[in-house]
Amino acid sequence: MIPPCFFIFEKCTPAEVAYRLDYKNNSETSNYFQIFRDYGWEYIGRCVGWLYFRKPSTEMDSERDGEIFSDNESADNFSRTY
Repeated sequence: MIPPCFFIFEKCTPAEVAYRLDYKNNSETSNYFQIFRDYGWEYIGRCVGWLYFRKPSTEMDSERDGEIFSDNESADNFSRTY
């Protein structure tokens, strides 16, 4: 049985924000989180192995800035390394 995920939302000022998910199943390290911080992604939570990140749209100069990984090779290498 997979436990459900519950989210609590608070009223706030609307903002343009990109959300991304990455699946790690509890195998992440401090380096893993630091890489996301270095590229402006804020870790906001996890659920059943999925990690949730967000980044303000104002910090994205190009479409590529809206992605966690810039290309497939980087994504593959990152997943094996961390």
